[in-house]
Amino acid sequence: MGYQQQDASELLGFLLDGLHEDLNRIVDKPTTEKVESDGRPDAVVAREAWELYRQRNDSIVVDTMQGQLKSTVVCPECDYISITFDPFMFLQVPFPVRRDKTQIITVVFADPDKPVTVYGPKVEKNGSIFSLKTSLSELCHVKASNLEICEIWTKRIYKIHSDSGNNSEIRADDVIWAFEVSDIPTEGNDAPKANDVAICRMFQQERKRNAYFRPGSFYPKEFSYSEFGLPLVVSVPSKTTSREIRQRVRDAMRPFVDFELFSATSAMDDESSEPNEDSSSSSSSSSSKSPDPYQILVMDRGGRACLSCNHLRSCDGCELSPDSDDIINVSNDHVTFALVWNDKALFKRSHYNEPILHSSAPVTRSSSSRSGYGISKDHAVDLADCIDSFARKERLSEQDAWYCKKCKLHRRATKKFDIWKCPDIFIISLKRFTYTQQYRDRINTLVNFDVEGLDMAPWIVDENHGAAVYDLYAVSNHMGGMGGGHYTAYAQNLINSKWYSLDDSYVTELRDPKQCVSSSAYVLYYKKRGVDVVMHSISSAPEEGEELSDDDTDDPNAQSSVHAI
Repeated sequence: MGYQQQDASELLGFLLDGLHEDLNRIVDKPTTEKVESDGRPDAVVAREAWELYRQRNDSIVVDTMQGQLKSTVVCPECDYISITFDPFMFLQVPFPVRRDKTQIITVVFADPDKPVTVYGPKVEKNGSIFSLKTSLSELCHVKASNLEICEIWTKRIYKIHSDSGNNSEIRADDVIWAFEVSDIPTEGNDAPKANDVAICRMFQQERKRNAYFRPGSFYPKEFSYSEFGLPLVVSVPSKTTSREIRQRVRDAMRPFVDFELFSATSAMDDESSEPNEDSSSSSSSSSSKSPDPYQILVMDRGGRACLSCNHLRSCDGCELSPDSDDIINVSNDHVTFALVWNDKALFKRSHYNEPILHSSAPVTRSSSSRSGYGISKDHAVDLADCIDSFARKERLSEQDAWYCKKCKLHRRATKKFDIWKCPDIFIISLKRFTYTQQYRDRINTLVNFDVEGLDMAPWIVDENHGAAVYDLYAVSNHMGGMGGGHYTAYAQNLINSKWYSLDDSYVTELRDPKQCVSSSAYVLYYKKRGVDVVMHSISSAPEEGEELSDDDTDDPNAQSSVHAI
């Protein structure tokens, strides 16, 4: 363990298992077999399974901190039912699974009179990207086929989601924009085929001359570039020309740039310049020849290097020819165009500065969000909802198929967990960390849990169970993400019943125990009401060489108590 960071829930399990083994009263452990119901009453099977377990495991940890779960597995083919009972140290409860979600999307319209707008369409979590387009289309009144769903990262288009993709690929903190692309003009009434249209991704840069540049030096470079504004998406024929690409970009930028005024200003500057004035660099001369207030550089997919030149040349991108009619194939997804703006560019107007919010978008402006917009508040859930999710029936996956003794085959059976017996010290771990094949994520949803009076009776299936009301006495908090974080705790002093916040070496008293309820809560510690929690002092411990009497350890009528360990 050492000084390395550990997950609180995993560390807790490691410590309790170690304490149990050190305090286990069983030295020679007999061989036992797993008990199954085979049609017998649950109470009989549960008692038999617990007695067999205690033959190998008998410690104060088992006495006070371990309960019993009932597991029911049903074969979908032959309806064979397998019921087993297993011990548990703490209950790991998942968050309720919602089948739908609100996806925050910022839409950039092709119509210059429509401002950039933030929408919040409701979609199925496992639905297709095309279904997301359809839902968004109903809100923004743009044909779904004319929308391109893109993930934005550092003012660049990181990914264009295909229609066949899944909404689950979009994580909660991804910045998603939708661009309206114009139809490709065709001759006659025939619409262009899907493979005849390519989507070009572009981002905008401003260029500044480096004051420390010296001719002939390798570093620093003459110019430095920085991204600004928004990326662009334009549709062009898959086999097109430089002239066509420039025209499509010009059409997309026309709402924001006064091209006529720029051309007039450039002409006046050319007339006023001296005939013998030397152009300082090839890049600036090529820029002056461009009819637009920007250069279009051809770059690789990531927009970090020139697509054509060897990386050893340190080329920032070769310029797209201003008026070439040579055919260019842009059907693959390996080309990105950078718009490097001339410092003479004159913007007519801009809707990019502050998008407006549609009524469907439950968002607020947030500087902490990568997009600047985030969900205003995570939907809080109750602890009862999490326990219900734990006890919900589920179908096993192909990888977790269960072997049916009757069919003699592995089946995707249905499985259900129920609580049979709750321990005196009841620990609940919230499964805030999720793992999939593509992503790892932390769930920041607030869970409302009881500080006093948590009644577990509705979830205990043993009809003869006693009272099961619990009071909270500690909370382990996690703040951060998957890569790292910080742990704090709230704990109740069992002597004066006051609550304290524990943050490394800082200890402060809480004004209200309900301050424990936060979105950082990770592990919850409850004790059963009516159970005497005894804090042993050194004076009450046995003297050196003194042994506990059999009466102290084996008296079944002794008062129930929980010892601090």
